[in-house]
Amino acid sequence: MKYSANQKIINKVKGLLDIAKDSNQDEETQTAFLLAQKLMVKYGIKKSSIQDQQRPVEYGVLERCQKLSLLKQRLANVIADNFKVLFVRTGSFYPNKHFQYNFYGYSNDVELAKNIYFLAVKIIQYRTKKYLNNYYLKTGVARNRKLTSFLKRNYIHGFILGLEKRLNDQTKKYDLMVKPDKELFKRLGPARPKSTKVSYNYKSKSFKKGFTDGYNTDLSQRSVSMD
Repeated sequence: MKYSANQKIINKVKGLLDIAKDSNQDEETQTAFLLAQKLMVKYGIKKSSIQDQQRPVEYGVLERCQKLSLLKQRLANVIADNFKVLFVRTGSFYPNKHFQYNFYGYSNDVELAKNIYFLAVKIIQYRTKKYLNNYYLKTGVARNRKLTSFLKRNYIHGFILGLEKRLNDQTKKYDLMVKPDKELFKRLGPARPKSTKVSYNYKSKSFKKGFTDGYNTDLSQRSVSMD
């Protein structure tokens, strides 16, 4: 597939995500999220005849921060594992005084993975706020910082793991090729993707609710035209 065709598909995906963002409909954003993965993989398979050694690679900056967010790193790793890029954390508190989260991969893949990451962050923020509001409304418990932090951390981590399982199940069901290839690891050199471990209570109701919400995304059978 020629570059112009690749770019046309990228534009279709970006348009799909823009529509989802503008709609403010939770089901629409989740539908777009999963359709984008299918579309990315579809064109990725079709362009397999292109020599990887000749394709441009780049770092796509997700954000810079002064404090590490293990949950955002976990989410970035999930996106990377399902959209053919690598997650790399650069920088340090000393002497840089900031950290930077990046996706590393072929240019088109990085562009798409970044859009998916930002969309996922938006979905998680929306669903977390909704969960917390419903929790305090139903229980009648007075809001306090410690409880909110506990609920939020467990819900978000559950959501990310639920989303990861949904994407993995979809990958197996449709026999998709979503893992970054070995050439990327060679080009990246000694800098390796950062693994993340997050402390959470998997027995808590907040974690279980997050996992269910993350997994139960809309798998609409609608297709995006490739013409």
